[in-house]
Amino acid sequence: RNMFDLAFSDGEINSLNACYPGSYLRGLITQLSNGAGRSRLKLIPYADRLIDEHGTNDIWLGSSWQQLANDKLALAAFAKKFGVKVSITTLFPRVTQTTGCVTIAGQTVNATFEPVRTTYNTWVRAGSPVDVSGLADMSGAPSALVDDYIDLSAPFEVDANNVVTLNGGFLKVPIAPVATF
Repeated sequence: RNMFDLAFSDGEINSLNACYPGSYLRGLITQLSNGAGRSRLKLIPYADRLIDEHGTNDIWLGSSWQQLANDKLALAAFAKKFGVKVSITTLFPRVTQTTGCVTIAGQTVNATFEPVRTTYNTWVRAGSPVDVSGLADMSGAPSALVDDYIDLSAPFEVDANNVVTLNGGFLKVPIAPVATF
């Protein structure tokens, strides 16, 4: 059971988490190699809404923010063929850490990952803008393919002073001890 399953446990909304560790969007929507869980696309016609959280693995595998954004748009276009509403999410910072992320000083921002992630998150928050060709473009108009977004990272992302900040690069740390023993 994932967070959505638990949130919807009232019986009125059913959810299915069709993700798996190592999943990446480019592999899902393109025939790059055998596998990549492409059979999950067969579930989309049965959905009312698709919430897509892919992105981290795509960036680790070398996608630029535009490649990731255009892959999101391709998935959304596929879902729209079946009348499915599409929500995409922002991505969390990725840091190396030495303290279990309980201090900012113990976190090191990944210099390769962060610029791609922050530009992608800015694109998501701007309404997934596209140019006249329908490709991701920061100066374009919001895409009609993406219905909305869920800003997962906003409450948990901070700057070097542990102040909640969009695209701050660090994960929020507790101000007070989480527990005393």
